[in-house]
Amino acid sequence: MPCQEGQGGSGEADARAYSDADSMPRQLLVSLLLLLTAACGKSAVAPVGLKFEHHTLDLGRLISGEEVEVEFPFSTLSAVRVDRLSGSCGCLSPRIELSDGGGPCLGVPLESGANGAIVAGFATAGLLGQREVTLDVLGEGPGLPARLAIRAELEPWFDVSPSPLRFGSVSGEKEEIRIVRVVGPKPFRITEILTGGPPLRIEGVPSPTSQKEQEIRIILPPSREEGRHRRALRFLADNGYSFILQSEFSVEGELWTRPGKRLLLGGIPSSVPTHASVEVGVRIGELPIPQVRLEGIPGATTDCVTLRADNRYRVQLTLPSNLPKGPLTGTLKLELHPRGGSIGRIVYREIQIIGVVQ
Repeated sequence: MPCQEGQGGSGEADARAYSDADSMPRQLLVSLLLLLTAACGKSAVAPVGLKFEHHTLDLGRLISGEEVEVEFPFSTLSAVRVDRLSGSCGCLSPRIELSDGGGPCLGVPLESGANGAIVAGFATAGLLGQREVTLDVLGEGPGLPARLAIRAELEPWFDVSPSPLRFGSVSGEKEEIRIVRVVGPKPFRITEILTGGPPLRIEGVPSPTSQKEQEIRIILPPSREEGRHRRALRFLADNGYSFILQSEFSVEGELWTRPGKRLLLGGIPSSVPTHASVEVGVRIGELPIPQVRLEGIPGATTDCVTLRADNRYRVQLTLPSNLPKGPLTGTLKLELHPRGGSIGRIVYREIQIIGVVQ
Protein backbone atom coordinates (compact mmCIF):
# COMPACT_ATOMS: atom_id res chain seq x y z
CA MET A 1 0.00 0.00 0.00
CA PRO A 2 2.74 2.52 0.89
CA CYS A 3 4.36 1.63 -2.41
CA GLN A 4 1.10 2.25 -4.23
CA GLU A 5 0.69 5.61 -2.49
CA GLY A 6 4.20 6.50 -3.56
CA GLN A 7 3.44 5.56 -7.10
CA GLY A 8 0.24 7.56 -6.95
CA GLY A 9 2.12 10.61 -5.68
CA SER A 10 4.74 10.21 -8.38
CA GLY A 11 1.99 9.99 -11.03
CA GLU A 12 0.45 13.29 -9.85
CA ALA A 13 3.83 14.97 -9.92
CA ASP A 14 4.45 13.65 -13.41
CA ALA A 15 1.02 14.89 -14.48
CA ARG A 16 1.78 18.35 -13.14
CA ALA A 17 5.12 18.33 -14.91
CA TYR A 18 3.52 17.35 -18.20
CA SER A 19 0.85 20.03 -17.66
CA ASP A 20 3.49 22.72 -17.02
CA ALA A 21 5.49 21.57 -20.01
CA ASP A 22 2.36 21.63 -22.19
CA SER A 23 1.41 25.13 -21.02
CA MET A 24 4.74 26.65 -22.04
CA PRO A 25 4.06 26.59 -25.81
CA ARG A 26 0.61 28.07 -25.18
CA GLN A 27 2.10 30.92 -23.13
CA LEU A 28 4.69 31.52 -25.86
CA LEU A 29 1.94 31.54 -28.52
CA VAL A 30 -0.08 34.07 -26.54
CA SER A 31 2.98 36.30 -26.16
CA LEU A 32 3.68 36.13 -29.90
CA LEU A 33 0.05 37.00 -30.67
CA LEU A 34 0.22 40.02 -28.37
CA LEU A 35 3.40 41.20 -30.07
CA LEU A 36 1.86 40.75 -33.52
CA THR A 37 -1.29 42.58 -32.45
CA ALA A 38 0.74 45.49 -31.14
CA ALA A 39 2.80 45.59 -34.32
CA CYS A 40 -0.32 45.52 -36.48
CA GLY A 41 -1.87 48.24 -34.36
CA LYS A 42 1.13 50.48 -34.95
CA SER A 43 1.16 49.85 -38.69
CA ALA A 44 -2.60 50.63 -38.91
CA VAL A 45 -1.93 54.25 -37.96
CA ALA A 46 -1.92 56.18 -41.24
CA PRO A 47 1.26 58.20 -41.87
CA VAL A 48 0.82 61.95 -41.95
CA GLY A 49 2.17 63.91 -44.90
CA LEU A 50 -0.15 66.93 -45.11
CA LYS A 51 -0.92 68.01 -41.56
CA PHE A 52 -3.57 70.68 -40.80
CA GLU A 53 -3.65 72.71 -37.59
CA HIS A 54 -7.42 72.18 -37.56
CA HIS A 55 -10.01 70.55 -39.81
CA THR A 56 -13.06 72.53 -38.66
CA LEU A 57 -13.68 76.27 -38.26
CA ASP A 58 -16.72 77.56 -36.36
CA LEU A 59 -17.31 81.18 -37.35
CA GLY A 60 -20.20 81.69 -34.94
CA ARG A 61 -22.83 84.24 -35.98
CA LEU A 62 -22.55 86.03 -39.31
CA ILE A 63 -24.81 88.34 -41.26
CA SER A 64 -26.12 86.60 -44.37
CA GLY A 65 -24.56 88.41 -47.32
CA GLU A 66 -21.15 88.88 -45.72
CA GLU A 67 -18.12 87.65 -47.62
CA VAL A 68 -15.43 86.33 -45.29
CA GLU A 69 -12.10 84.62 -45.85
CA VAL A 70 -11.00 81.62 -43.79
CA GLU A 71 -7.66 79.83 -43.49
CA PHE A 72 -6.64 76.26 -42.71
CA PRO A 73 -2.87 76.37 -42.00
CA PHE A 74 -0.88 73.24 -42.86
CA SER A 75 2.62 71.82 -42.93
CA THR A 76 4.05 68.88 -44.88
CA LEU A 77 5.91 66.11 -43.05
CA SER A 78 6.58 64.30 -46.32
CA ALA A 79 6.14 65.05 -50.01
CA VAL A 80 2.51 65.38 -51.19
CA ARG A 81 0.67 66.73 -54.23
CA VAL A 82 -2.67 68.56 -54.06
CA ASP A 83 -4.52 68.22 -57.36
CA ARG A 84 -7.93 69.73 -56.63
CA LEU A 85 -9.94 71.67 -54.04
CA SER A 86 -13.64 70.77 -54.20
CA GLY A 87 -16.23 72.76 -52.23
CA SER A 88 -19.66 71.41 -51.31
CA CYS A 89 -21.32 74.56 -52.69
CA GLY A 90 -20.57 77.44 -55.04
CA CYS A 91 -20.25 79.75 -52.02
CA LEU A 92 -16.60 78.67 -51.59
CA SER A 93 -13.68 79.94 -53.69
CA PRO A 94 -10.59 78.07 -52.39
CA ARG A 95 -6.90 78.40 -53.18
CA ILE A 96 -3.52 77.39 -51.73
CA GLU A 97 -1.08 79.95 -50.36
CA LEU A 98 2.49 79.02 -49.38
CA SER A 99 4.34 80.84 -46.62
CA ASP A 100 7.32 81.47 -48.90
CA GLY A 101 5.08 83.09 -51.51
CA GLY A 102 5.54 80.29 -54.04
CA GLY A 103 3.60 80.17 -57.30
CA PRO A 104 0.64 77.99 -58.31
CA CYS A 105 0.47 74.87 -56.16
CA LEU A 106 -2.27 72.66 -57.60
CA GLY A 107 -0.77 69.62 -59.28
CA VAL A 108 2.74 70.59 -58.15
CA PRO A 109 4.55 68.39 -55.56
CA LEU A 110 5.05 70.01 -52.15
CA GLU A 111 8.27 68.87 -50.55
CA SER A 112 8.59 67.91 -46.90
CA GLY A 113 8.86 70.97 -44.64
CA ALA A 114 6.57 73.22 -46.69
CA ASN A 115 4.21 75.52 -44.81
CA GLY A 116 1.10 77.27 -46.05
CA ALA A 117 -2.67 77.40 -45.83
CA ILE A 118 -5.81 76.48 -47.68
CA VAL A 119 -7.56 79.86 -48.02
CA ALA A 120 -11.23 80.00 -48.97
CA GLY A 121 -13.53 82.91 -49.67
CA PHE A 122 -16.94 82.19 -48.15
CA ALA A 123 -19.85 84.08 -49.79
CA THR A 124 -22.86 83.79 -47.48
CA ALA A 125 -25.51 85.49 -49.65
CA GLY A 126 -28.64 83.35 -49.73
CA LEU A 127 -27.60 81.23 -46.74
CA LEU A 128 -29.66 81.35 -43.54
CA GLY A 129 -29.66 79.48 -40.24
CA GLN A 130 -27.10 76.97 -39.02
CA ARG A 131 -24.96 75.93 -41.99
CA GLU A 132 -21.96 73.72 -42.56
CA VAL A 133 -20.04 73.65 -45.82
CA THR A 134 -17.13 71.36 -46.60
CA LEU A 135 -13.99 71.56 -48.69
CA ASP A 136 -12.32 68.38 -49.94
CA VAL A 137 -8.56 68.48 -50.51
CA LEU A 138 -7.79 65.86 -53.17
CA GLY A 139 -4.43 64.61 -54.36
CA GLU A 140 -1.67 62.07 -53.74
CA GLY A 141 0.40 61.38 -50.63
CA PRO A 142 -0.02 60.67 -46.92
CA GLY A 143 -2.89 62.60 -45.32
CA LEU A 144 -4.88 62.89 -48.57
CA PRO A 145 -7.70 63.13 -49.28
CA ALA A 146 -8.70 65.43 -46.41
CA ARG A 147 -12.00 67.14 -45.60
CA LEU A 148 -12.21 70.61 -44.07
CA ALA A 149 -15.42 72.09 -42.66
CA ILE A 150 -16.74 75.61 -42.04
CA ARG A 151 -19.66 76.20 -39.69
CA ALA A 152 -21.65 79.38 -39.14
CA GLU A 153 -25.04 80.60 -38.02
CA LEU A 154 -26.33 83.03 -40.67
CA GLU A 155 -28.74 85.80 -39.70
CA PRO A 156 -30.55 87.95 -42.28
CA TRP A 157 -29.73 91.64 -42.67
CA PHE A 158 -32.18 92.23 -45.51
CA ASP A 159 -35.87 91.40 -45.45
CA VAL A 160 -36.84 90.72 -49.08
CA SER A 161 -40.51 90.43 -50.01
CA PRO A 162 -41.78 88.51 -51.84
CA SER A 163 -39.05 85.88 -51.75
CA PRO A 164 -38.99 83.77 -53.77
CA LEU A 165 -40.57 85.83 -56.53
CA ARG A 166 -43.18 83.76 -58.35
CA PHE A 167 -44.66 85.10 -61.57
CA GLY A 168 -46.81 82.01 -61.87
CA SER A 169 -48.10 80.84 -65.24
CA VAL A 170 -47.95 83.52 -67.95
CA SER A 171 -49.06 83.50 -71.57
CA GLY A 172 -45.83 85.04 -72.83
CA GLU A 173 -47.83 87.44 -75.00
CA LYS A 174 -47.37 90.52 -72.81
CA GLU A 175 -44.94 92.08 -70.34
CA GLU A 176 -45.26 91.05 -66.68
CA ILE A 177 -44.06 93.36 -63.87
CA ARG A 178 -43.54 92.54 -60.18
CA ILE A 179 -42.48 94.85 -57.34
CA VAL A 180 -39.95 93.64 -54.76
CA ARG A 181 -39.33 95.50 -51.48
CA VAL A 182 -36.04 95.22 -49.63
CA VAL A 183 -35.91 96.39 -45.99
CA GLY A 184 -32.88 96.74 -43.70
CA PRO A 185 -32.30 97.83 -40.07
CA LYS A 186 -30.26 100.84 -41.26
CA PRO A 187 -30.33 103.05 -44.38
CA PHE A 188 -28.65 101.48 -47.41
CA ARG A 189 -28.47 101.66 -51.20
CA ILE A 190 -28.56 98.77 -53.65
CA THR A 191 -25.60 99.59 -55.85
CA GLU A 192 -25.10 96.73 -58.28
CA ILE A 193 -26.63 93.66 -59.92
CA LEU A 194 -23.99 90.97 -59.43
CA THR A 195 -25.90 88.21 -61.22
CA GLY A 196 -28.80 88.79 -63.58
CA GLY A 197 -31.26 86.31 -65.00
CA PRO A 198 -32.20 86.92 -68.64
CA PRO A 199 -34.80 87.37 -69.95
CA LEU A 200 -35.70 89.22 -66.72
CA ARG A 201 -34.99 92.95 -66.63
CA ILE A 202 -34.41 94.92 -63.44
CA GLU A 203 -35.27 98.55 -62.72
CA GLY A 204 -34.43 100.57 -59.60
CA VAL A 205 -30.75 99.64 -59.34
CA PRO A 206 -28.72 101.53 -58.32
CA SER A 207 -31.01 103.00 -55.66
CA PRO A 208 -31.39 106.79 -55.98
CA THR A 209 -31.01 107.47 -52.22
CA SER A 210 -29.95 105.70 -49.04
CA GLN A 211 -32.91 104.60 -46.93
CA LYS A 212 -34.19 101.67 -44.87
CA GLU A 213 -36.55 100.44 -47.60
CA GLN A 214 -35.79 100.10 -51.29
CA GLU A 215 -38.03 99.07 -54.17
CA ILE A 216 -36.98 97.28 -57.33
CA ARG A 217 -39.03 96.27 -60.35
CA ILE A 218 -38.56 92.86 -61.95
CA ILE A 219 -39.84 92.72 -65.53
CA LEU A 220 -40.55 89.58 -67.54
CA PRO A 221 -40.81 90.61 -71.22
CA PRO A 222 -42.96 88.72 -73.74
CA SER A 223 -41.47 85.26 -74.17
CA ARG A 224 -42.04 82.24 -76.39
CA GLU A 225 -39.79 79.97 -74.32
CA GLU A 226 -42.39 77.43 -73.19
CA GLY A 227 -42.04 75.60 -69.89
CA ARG A 228 -40.94 76.33 -66.35
CA HIS A 229 -37.96 78.60 -65.71
CA ARG A 230 -35.93 79.57 -62.62
CA ARG A 231 -33.50 82.45 -62.20
CA ALA A 232 -31.31 83.57 -59.28
CA LEU A 233 -30.74 87.34 -59.05
CA ARG A 234 -27.94 88.60 -56.80
CA PHE A 235 -27.66 92.21 -55.62
CA LEU A 236 -24.93 94.14 -53.77
CA ALA A 237 -25.57 97.00 -51.31
CA ASP A 238 -23.27 99.85 -50.29
CA ASN A 239 -22.73 98.26 -46.85
CA GLY A 240 -20.90 95.34 -48.49
CA TYR A 241 -23.73 92.86 -47.94
CA SER A 242 -25.42 91.07 -50.81
CA PHE A 243 -28.68 89.15 -51.15
CA ILE A 244 -30.15 86.64 -53.58
CA LEU A 245 -33.68 86.75 -54.99
CA GLN A 246 -34.92 83.48 -56.46
CA SER A 247 -37.50 83.89 -59.21
CA GLU A 248 -39.77 81.42 -61.00
CA PHE A 249 -42.09 81.65 -64.00
CA SER A 250 -43.87 79.30 -66.39
CA VAL A 251 -44.68 80.25 -69.98
CA GLU A 252 -47.89 78.61 -71.19
CA GLY A 253 -49.07 80.54 -74.20
CA GLU A 254 -52.35 80.04 -76.00
CA LEU A 255 -50.27 79.44 -79.14
CA TRP A 256 -46.94 77.74 -78.60
CA THR A 257 -43.89 76.32 -80.35
CA ARG A 258 -41.19 74.09 -78.89
CA PRO A 259 -38.50 75.32 -79.04
CA GLY A 260 -39.62 78.92 -78.96
CA LYS A 261 -36.82 80.77 -80.77
CA ARG A 262 -33.81 78.57 -81.51
CA LEU A 263 -33.36 74.95 -82.55
CA LEU A 264 -29.83 74.01 -81.45
CA LEU A 265 -28.51 71.02 -83.38
CA GLY A 266 -24.98 70.92 -81.97
CA GLY A 267 -22.52 68.85 -83.99
CA ILE A 268 -23.94 67.54 -87.30
CA PRO A 269 -22.23 64.64 -89.14
CA SER A 270 -21.64 65.45 -92.78
CA SER A 271 -21.73 61.82 -93.92
CA VAL A 272 -25.41 61.08 -93.15
CA PRO A 273 -28.71 63.02 -93.16
CA THR A 274 -29.68 64.76 -89.91
CA HIS A 275 -33.22 64.75 -88.53
CA ALA A 276 -34.76 67.28 -86.11
CA SER A 277 -38.24 68.50 -85.24
CA VAL A 278 -40.27 71.43 -83.94
CA GLU A 279 -43.70 71.12 -82.32
CA VAL A 280 -46.49 73.68 -82.58
CA GLY A 281 -50.00 73.81 -81.13
CA VAL A 282 -52.75 75.75 -79.34
CA ARG A 283 -54.23 75.31 -75.87
CA ILE A 284 -57.52 77.01 -76.74
CA GLY A 285 -59.50 76.65 -79.96
CA GLU A 286 -58.22 75.06 -83.15
CA LEU A 287 -55.16 75.27 -85.35
CA PRO A 288 -55.26 74.15 -89.00
CA ILE A 289 -52.13 72.52 -90.46
CA PRO A 290 -49.32 75.12 -90.40
CA GLN A 291 -47.74 76.48 -93.54
CA VAL A 292 -44.01 75.83 -93.33
CA ARG A 293 -40.96 77.18 -95.17
CA LEU A 294 -37.30 76.42 -94.46
CA GLU A 295 -34.69 78.91 -95.65
CA GLY A 296 -30.90 79.01 -95.63
CA ILE A 297 -30.08 75.28 -95.80
CA PRO A 298 -29.87 73.97 -99.39
CA GLY A 299 -31.45 70.56 -99.91
CA ALA A 300 -33.24 70.49 -96.54
CA THR A 301 -36.85 69.28 -96.50
CA THR A 302 -39.80 69.54 -94.10
CA ASP A 303 -42.82 67.39 -93.36
CA CYS A 304 -45.77 68.28 -91.06
CA VAL A 305 -47.22 65.43 -88.99
CA THR A 306 -50.50 65.70 -87.08
CA LEU A 307 -50.11 64.73 -83.42
CA ARG A 308 -53.60 65.77 -82.34
CA ALA A 309 -56.24 66.70 -84.88
CA ASP A 310 -56.81 70.45 -85.23
CA ASN A 311 -54.46 71.64 -82.48
CA ARG A 312 -51.02 69.99 -82.36
CA TYR A 313 -48.39 69.22 -85.02
CA ARG A 314 -44.78 68.17 -85.42
CA VAL A 315 -42.68 69.76 -88.17
CA GLN A 316 -40.00 67.26 -89.11
CA LEU A 317 -36.78 68.57 -90.67
CA THR A 318 -34.35 66.52 -92.73
CA LEU A 319 -30.93 67.99 -93.49
CA PRO A 320 -29.07 66.30 -96.35
CA SER A 321 -25.68 64.64 -96.11
CA ASN A 322 -22.52 66.22 -97.55
CA LEU A 323 -23.30 69.70 -96.24
CA PRO A 324 -20.23 71.97 -96.20
CA LYS A 325 -18.29 71.62 -92.96
CA GLY A 326 -18.45 74.55 -90.56
CA PRO A 327 -21.19 76.67 -88.95
CA LEU A 328 -24.73 76.04 -90.17
CA THR A 329 -27.65 78.45 -89.84
CA GLY A 330 -31.14 78.48 -91.25
CA THR A 331 -34.64 79.77 -90.51
CA LEU A 332 -37.86 77.80 -90.12
CA LYS A 333 -40.81 80.08 -90.92
CA LEU A 334 -44.32 79.18 -89.74
CA GLU A 335 -47.58 80.76 -90.81
CA LEU A 336 -50.28 79.90 -88.27
CA HIS A 337 -54.07 80.47 -88.45
CA PRO A 338 -55.49 79.85 -84.95
CA ARG A 339 -59.30 79.80 -84.60
CA GLY A 340 -61.67 79.96 -81.67
CA GLY A 341 -59.27 81.51 -79.18
CA SER A 342 -58.44 85.06 -78.16
CA ILE A 343 -55.73 85.63 -80.79
CA GLY A 344 -58.01 86.02 -83.82
CA ARG A 345 -55.28 86.80 -86.36
CA ILE A 346 -52.60 85.20 -88.49
CA VAL A 347 -49.41 84.59 -86.49
CA TYR A 348 -45.94 84.38 -88.04
CA ARG A 349 -43.18 82.61 -86.12
CA GLU A 350 -39.50 82.23 -86.99
CA ILE A 351 -37.21 79.67 -85.39
CA GLN A 352 -33.47 79.92 -85.93
CA ILE A 353 -31.66 76.65 -86.73
CA ILE A 354 -28.07 76.57 -85.48
CA GLY A 355 -25.45 73.84 -85.72
CA VAL A 356 -21.93 72.92 -86.82
CA VAL A 357 -21.31 70.44 -89.63
CA GLN A 358 -18.39 68.18 -88.70
